[in-house]
Amino acid sequence: MLAPMAPHFATELWSKFQSCPNRLGTPIMWDKSVLEQTWPELDDDYPLDIIVK
Repeated sequence: MLAPMAPHFATELWSKFQSCPNRLGTPIMWDKSVLEQTWPELDDDYPLDIIVK
């Protein structure tokens, strides 16, 4: 979510994440750049309570 606002910084961070030995997350395409990743999908059924005071 950082890539659209700070693409150069996000690319540097992604290059370091790609070299980590314990990578989690199957929907992540590790062989692609951060700018080619898909956006997270919204779960409409997630139980989230918003309280505004």
